[in-house]
Amino acid sequence: MGKILKGVLLGGAVGAGIAGVQAMRRDDPTDQVIERAAKAGAEAAVVGGIVAFVLDRRARRRVRSLTVGEALRERNFAAAAIAAKPVVEHALEIAKERAERAAEAAKPRVEHAAEAALDRARPAVERVADAARPHVEHAGEVARERASAAGEHARERAAAAAETARERLAESLNGNGRVTIKVA
Repeated sequence: MGKILKGVLLGGAVGAGIAGVQAMRRDDPTDQVIERAAKAGAEAAVVGGIVAFVLDRRARRRVRSLTVGEALRERNFAAAAIAAKPVVEHALEIAKERAERAAEAAKPRVEHAAEAALDRARPAVERVADAARPHVEHAGEVARERASAAGEHARERAAAAAETARERLAESLNGNGRVTIKVA
């Protein structure tokens, strides 16, 4: 689009300039010089736009036919990028396929390495578990003792609460089997 606009402006300026110079040579009045320059400038602008459009299309067609090396030699980096796109896409496809094959080939080795690592780690884990066993057993005994003490204390409190409830019930019955309610 920029090339077309440049062609229109350049064509219009050249056409107006030539028409203006010719009119001045004939000693035409100023209003006729301006009129002829404007008409010629408009016509030349259209011609300049068409020529620029055609040249732009030809250049684009040529760029599409360039190889990456030719485009880089001409320092046309946009054309080089366009030319390189299919090559890069093909290289990515090949790299993807090769990576998948490499992953499939490496899978048994990785599984074997993982199993070997587990086999080497198992004795260390067992040693740690054996070392931790007395501490866990001690913690269990302490927890049992504390739970037993808490249960004994709760039993004593429950017995005291039951005794208090019996006494209050006996007071409320007044020994005659009738319930009396005391309002404080």
